[in-house]
Amino acid sequence: MLGKGSCLYDVWGDHLVNNTFTNNGGFGNPTNGDFEELRVEPHPSNCYSGNADSAGSLNPESAALETSNPTCTTTSAPPNLNATFFNEIVCDSQVNLPPFKCLPTDHYPRRTKVVMHPLPKGLKTMPDPCKGVPANPWCRPQHKTGQQA
Repeated sequence: MLGKGSCLYDVWGDHLVNNTFTNNGGFGNPTNGDFEELRVEPHPSNCYSGNADSAGSLNPESAALETSNPTCTTTSAPPNLNATFFNEIVCDSQVNLPPFKCLPTDHYPRRTKVVMHPLPKGLKTMPDPCKGVPANPWCRPQHKTGQQA
């Protein structure tokens, strides 16, 4: 647990390959760019290759990841404690984790409401999404006929 309401999920073996990034870094915060990595434990590496930025070259951090980790391996990679990136993650997620906090120049838009747009008409649906599923808050126990109670 990093702070109230947060947890750490340190993934590895992800492939970020052959993507084109456009209009990244529009909020102007440190580390807002193409892609970054924060690795707090040693584990097999993630890999980065063939990625591009439509405005020109990748930012320096992203280019360095492509150079240092072009292929995924099972060899354990050391932690990559990217403190600047971690600070921005904490700021954007609004987690209270001193000494990390938003910088005076940070700007992350905050959602003020949720808008549920209507689904398009004519979409196919599963005939019975609860069929064969154990009882849970969304699926009540079924009768022998297959109808829900």
